[in-house]
Amino acid sequence: MNCKQAARPQGKRSLSADNFLCNFRDYEVVNEVTGILLSWGVISVVQLIPSDDGPMQFLGKPILSSTIMLLTTGILTAIGLMAGFFPARRAASVDPVESLRYE
Repeated sequence: MNCKQAARPQGKRSLSADNFLCNFRDYEVVNEVTGILLSWGVISVVQLIPSDDGPMQFLGKPILSSTIMLLTTGILTAIGLMAGFFPARRAASVDPVESLRYE
């Protein structure tokens, strides 16, 4: 979606960069909780596999590290904010009358 396409809803409803941040926060929380639960489930299943012989002997027992989880969450949050905030800010700066003219 380019800036002109994102600017069209700007004239119909007042979407701004602040509104984008509120929507991002809601989706981010849902995605983070889903990812953590999915990771916990996969790790729990892998830990049930016996590791005495075969390939699991070399893979070991995975653990869910809170440090890595927080670091990954921070990095992905920053990437998501940058990927969405700058286009939203650019679309918010377009004049609503100008964006409605192209419809």
